[in-house]
Amino acid sequence: MKRTIAAIYFVLIGGSALAGSPQDAMKARELGQIIGTAEICGYDIDSAKVGEYVAGFLSGSDETTRTFFQNGSGAHKIRLQAMSETERSVTCASQKAMAEKYGLTP
Repeated sequence: MKRTIAAIYFVLIGGSALAGSPQDAMKARELGQIIGTAEICGYDIDSAKVGEYVAGFLSGSDETTRTFFQNGSGAHKIRLQAMSETERSVTCASQKAMAEKYGLTP
């Protein structure tokens, strides 16, 4: 019985190690939000830099991390439309700063 419990424990621990880290998921969501809101917010991103950076990051990511990227983009567009002007202004300023942090602006 102890061996069975130990085996299950190691499978669970090993399985979680194969998944992307919480940091990867957060980064993927941030990248999706940056890309998804650039046009709506009126800040410029460099398409070539974005394509290279995101492709490099996502190509080594698991499905969950890639889903965070996709959801970050689409969901954030919808949220922006429902925000007040002040909320939108603050959010857009934050997204632009994140784009600059990742080196995705021209």
